Amino acid sequence: MTSKTIYWVAIAALALMVAACATSPETYETEGAKLDAVAATVASGVEAGSFNGGLLVRHGDDIAYEGAFGSAGSGAANTTTTRFDTASMGKSMGKMYTGVLFARLVQDTGYDLSATLDEVLPHYGDPLVTATITLSHLLTHSSGIPDFGSFDFINKVTAERGITFDEYWSILEDGGQGALSVFEDRDLEFSPGSRFGYSNSGFLVLGLAYEAITGITYCEAVESQIFAVAGMQDSTCGGSFGGGETTLSDMLDFGDALLGFELADAEHTELLLTEHIDSDDGGYGFGFSVDAAGTHRVVGHKGGAAESKAQLLLFPETGYRAIEVRPW
Repeated sequence: MTSKTIYWVAIAALALMVAACATSPETYETEGAKLDAVAATVASGVEAGSFNGGLLVRHGDDIAYEGAFGSAGSGAANTTTTRFDTASMGKSMGKMYTGVLFARLVQDTGYDLSATLDEVLPHYGDPLVTATITLSHLLTHSSGIPDFGSFDFINKVTAERGITFDEYWSILEDGGQGALSVFEDRDLEFSPGSRFGYSNSGFLVLGLAYEAITGITYCEAVESQIFAVAGMQDSTCGGSFGGGETTLSDMLDFGDALLGFELADAEHTELLLTEHIDSDDGGYGFGFSVDAAGTHRVVGHKGGAAESKAQLLLFPETGYRAIEVRPW
């Protein structure tokens, strides 16, 4: 199939999604526009011959559209079952898993998310500082902890330590105290709870907090409480701020299980998907972005690493789910 032909396939998918959304003028213009934007991104990339990745859209039990374009890193053609490195899908999108685990912790044990870091991780950081940071602050990116993934922060640390970019990331990938040493003694960027400030560091700390509270490793919990429940057989766990591998289908299976109250009951799913703070791009719940398409919510997460990008869009009130990934 030529790139021009694929371009028109993507356009046809766009038309299909908009038509499916057209239950009323309002949903046509708003929810349709959200899915429209995803398909338009795919179409422009395919037309330029630069799109590698896939798009999968479901409505109810039906597949509204599925397509995969370009080639994987190995040179093999992408398919809708390609296992994508979640440096793109999970680098940020994996934060949804962390949110789910804490929602289940509250549901199962009544654990109070207003618990402070000095209580949960007494050996982390300065207790005078960590006493002001709650688990809720971490889950909503409002802790003030500097983001180890921001380019300004990376440039500062690599210059201070005289290390390369690759050496910096190897410290983080090793996890443990080495990763914490990158940011735990740094000043907070703002007072906890005062505003939104995206922080991969905060979600790394959440993983350690979860393990300290439960005595279960983070990935064991993800595999038993999320992957097994949602039937995500082609996914692997990275860490509490992202990583691992997954497929387009597995990510929508995650969305199905979430909206079907299989991962947490209705009350605690709503806890995840309620806007708790204004973000840079709409609102933010607990590990989930929360936006609006007219009168309907759009929840999910974007992810990105270098040139790779992905986004999961879930429409709780109407049953639409879409995943787009551009990993290379």
